[in-house]
Amino acid sequence: MNRTIALILIVIILLVGCQNELKPSEMDPNDLPDERAFQDEFTRGFLQSVEETRPGYYPFLSKTGKYNMDFPASGVISKNFYSIKNNSYENLGAAMLLEGVGSHISIIYYGNNSIGEIDSHLDFFQGRIGESTTFEKIKNKNRFIYYSYMELQGINNHVAYIQNINSIGGIEIIVNTKSEEFNQLSNSDRENRISEIKNWIKSIQFINGSED
Repeated sequence: MNRTIALILIVIILLVGCQNELKPSEMDPNDLPDERAFQDEFTRGFLQSVEETRPGYYPFLSKTGKYNMDFPASGVISKNFYSIKNNSYENLGAAMLLEGVGSHISIIYYGNNSIGEIDSHLDFFQGRIGESTTFEKIKNKNRFIYYSYMELQGINNHVAYIQNINSIGGIEIIVNTKSEEFNQLSNSDRENRISEIKNWIKSIQFINGSED
């Protein structure tokens, strides 16, 4: 009897281990977390595990294979507005909820951007934003993050350009929220939300290049 029980336990452990190795896109939808990101089939294809990287976020891998990040559980990537070219360019848009307020995320990856042309990359990015701004420069492991927060035409914008230091590759990020919705939050909730978005931006990192 003891030997039979032991064999059953081994089989269960093996089955559970195999299940944990599956990517969310390979799992039965009924076994996935009850989160927006997992319930959307297209978004699920970017997620690498059902284990959180930190509370409320899951591991995301770009289809280019060039960068990853923490992806919000409340986020959904738009299939209609997604594009990729030769693993050197990727454009995706997503919607997410933070502190009960909806935001739109825009991420564009440029595989050929180099640190030697950073001024041109920032000028191009500001042209896309439609406003000149002063960036806060943050060195974070193998990348520089150029971050700014601004309000334009009733929209609160977190904008950032991330440049790979050790190799080529740059990423533009825009997170916008209607000011009317943002202003309805309490002061502490506003501060928490700004901090949360900034920390999320810092989670975006390049896969190539050493971490120093």
